[in-house]
Amino acid sequence: DTATGLGASLSDTEVDDLVKIAQNGAARPTATDVKPYQFGHDNLAELSDHNGLEVVNERFCRIARERMFQFLRTYANVNSIQPGAETYENFRRGLDPFLSMTLVYVPEIRANCLVVMRPDFVSLLTNTYFGGPLEYLSTTRRDFTESEARVRSLFVQELLKGFEQAWREIVPLSFEVK
Repeated sequence: DTATGLGASLSDTEVDDLVKIAQNGAARPTATDVKPYQFGHDNLAELSDHNGLEVVNERFCRIARERMFQFLRTYANVNSIQPGAETYENFRRGLDPFLSMTLVYVPEIRANCLVVMRPDFVSLLTNTYFGGPLEYLSTTRRDFTESEARVRSLFVQELLKGFEQAWREIVPLSFEVK
């Protein structure tokens, strides 16, 4: 549907096959029709066909820029990437062991959301939130201050509000911060 930006990804042949199945009664797939799937290893090209996810990603990027402005006092460069999936092990590889990680459960889509921020970004957020300049502060700490924890929490709440706003036309979301 071009009005909503959600395009169909089925070919004419696939549509014809689906119509034939609907007319003749749906047949159950056999064991040879079903392929085993191994998360994180199989081809995830099917995700690129989900135009709806791309629309939501773009909408969220625009909203996130606006919501980040109140913390940074400048518009951040937020870009959308192609939807994908990877294992936590692959994601975590190469990252600093000291990170801000907030796990959020989204019951409506039965999924978890992981918000990850580097400590220098948390310090930058805190510094600008309290009127300081927009610059990274060098630190060798291994824990966040109370102020940083509070600003980080406020920032995550604003991002989640933006996430809910981006998904609102598809499904209203709620969040449970873990």
